Amino acid sequence: MNKTIIAAFVAATLASGAAFAGVVAHHKMVNDVALHARVSKAETILNQNSAVNTISTHNWCSRIAFGGLLNLDARWGDNYPIGSFQSGKGNTDFTINNANLFVDAKINSWIKAHINLVYLGDNEAYHSISLDKIDTNAGDSRLSVDEVYVRMGNFAKSSFFGILGKQYVPFGHYDRYPLIAPVTQWMSQTRATAANIGYVGSKGFYGNLYALAGGTTKNNNSTTGRRTSVENFGGKIGYFGTLHRQGGSNAHYDVNASYLFNIYDSELFAPLYSASAVGGAVATAAGRVPLMMYSRQAGGLALHGDVTFGHWDFAGNFVTALRSLQFTPTTAATTAHPGWAAANGRLWSMDVNAGYRLLTLGHQSRIGMRFEWTGNGSAFNNMMTGIAGTVVNGVTFSNYSIIPHNRFVADYTVNLWHMTDASFAYAHASSYANVNGNKKDSNMIIGRLSVRF
Repeated sequence: MNKTIIAAFVAATLASGAAFAGVVAHHKMVNDVALHARVSKAETILNQNSAVNTISTHNWCSRIAFGGLLNLDARWGDNYPIGSFQSGKGNTDFTINNANLFVDAKINSWIKAHINLVYLGDNEAYHSISLDKIDTNAGDSRLSVDEVYVRMGNFAKSSFFGILGKQYVPFGHYDRYPLIAPVTQWMSQTRATAANIGYVGSKGFYGNLYALAGGTTKNNNSTTGRRTSVENFGGKIGYFGTLHRQGGSNAHYDVNASYLFNIYDSELFAPLYSASAVGGAVATAAGRVPLMMYSRQAGGLALHGDVTFGHWDFAGNFVTALRSLQFTPTTAATTAHPGWAAANGRLWSMDVNAGYRLLTLGHQSRIGMRFEWTGNGSAFNNMMTGIAGTVVNGVTFSNYSIIPHNRFVADYTVNLWHMTDASFAYAHASSYANVNGNKKDSNMIIGRLSVRF
């Protein structure tokens, strides 16, 4: 408006000045157009190999949602590492179990994108040693893209959906970040870049079919690489029902069964990669040396059932390899370990869970218990740690390893404030017998502060 007033004033008082100003404005417009063309051309050249968002950011805040999760743990155990059967030495530690940043974008009514950036301070699988205690030169990634995928579907119009990208495939049934992960979760949790199609019916039936390349290596493949073709697949089928006359509006049950063609791609069996392999083998330029490869394919079966009514919830899980596990070591040093058995048995695990919800001084809380059992885990443990007294990279193994023969877990969670929980868990586990026929117990306590935002 100021420019309009000034222009009107100049036009009324200095006609010749107005004509001159018009000429200047014309030349300025021509120069601006030329400058815009040059800048656009330069940006096009610079962005030829770049990831540039060409979609308008208009009203982007209504399409994109951010969230986060932070689990901070304090741990005590009577063995080192905590939760293992290795060394009868008490130990305490503070760890960041996980820190996540979630980004979810609604592209349109049919397409949604999801990104999960995660920092894992604890290696959360069967490794009990925290990653934040490992030498940074070991090459272990701290911050990574845990999930990134596109989901295609519109449940208001269709019962079918598809997911394409890095994801946890629907094999098994588990909570992503439990206080103490059950062995059934170790055996079933499988992350991969995969194609996944599914169905969720209005009557309660649901199912999935998926395919992935996987990360494990077969012994007739390169000893330093991974599989490069899609060789693994699986599916899940289940039913989610409502108990109309029991326990109020939240009463429901869920049963499902899932299958994985090659269970070696699950988190427990995925190959161990190390910057310095057992016996001091050094990683080649092609990648880090896998400490083991599987000798033959073995399928996996997972069964799950749960029911919730009133204040109570119950659940059970069973996961098994469908044939005996067979592995092949990759170095002479690992071959020398008698633990690398040719046949390691058909490993299985199961757990039963019960929980009761109550108010603690007016705060929502839950008390839970879990019992776990495993079978044919002794040979797998021996393979992982070698024989008693074996020294690997300065660590003396006692031949008690990661798979417990049985375990009891009690936990308690209370909601302190909005989006803030405190949790505590105690676990007592018993090992398989070692090569000398001896067994060992393990105790651990975990306290967790969990914040969601």
